[in-house]
Amino acid sequence: MNDNIFANNTQETISEKYVSLTEIMGYPTKMLDSEKFSELDEKLKEKIYWALNKPEEIIKKNGTTMKQQKEEKKDREKKWGNNMIGQINNGQWTTILGERLVFDILKILGQNPRKVVKKEGFEPDWETDEYMYEVKTSNWWVDGTAGEKVYGTFIKYQKVPELYGKPLRIVCLANQENELEFGKTKYFGEEVTEKTKKILELAKTWDIEYIRFRDLVNPIIQ
Repeated sequence: MNDNIFANNTQETISEKYVSLTEIMGYPTKMLDSEKFSELDEKLKEKIYWALNKPEEIIKKNGTTMKQQKEEKKDREKKWGNNMIGQINNGQWTTILGERLVFDILKILGQNPRKVVKKEGFEPDWETDEYMYEVKTSNWWVDGTAGEKVYGTFIKYQKVPELYGKPLRIVCLANQENELEFGKTKYFGEEVTEKTKKILELAKTWDIEYIRFRDLVNPIIQ
């Protein structure tokens, strides 16, 4: 990857030792069984695994509250995420990690990802030879309804395919993907309502499509 692509980040860079997903969040040491997957960089493997696997639910324990457990897991996830992006205490780590992860996957897939030239105030995350990409990432321990605005992203970016002459793909990653497949209002899976299907079909007529990160990365990990 060309690190200059991310050079506009002004947060303090991290200096402490690398902390693995297993150490920080208790994920298994053996992640995915795939010959292609085993050839990837260790940090990239961890990012992919994190994006695809929801952590176990919190259970009641003596000596600590459910809220305390959640805060601890949230802090650990943030520490791991900052470690992955080479920074310290960056509250926007989820956005940065997601964008970089999609860039890495697109590069491995040979899709020639690159930064986007802003047009009329619009600047999607990445451009490839065939598509424009906007990445929407949510961490696993986020509070409340932080990801709900993603439902209307296609409206906000309706002009992008026309401006750039390419279809727009909105990639949903980690908890954002999970919420849109298993949450109350579904954009993915078998339980999408007829009303929602009409909305998604409208988006497609504008050359805009929501896609799951797991569908993007499947050719690499299968």
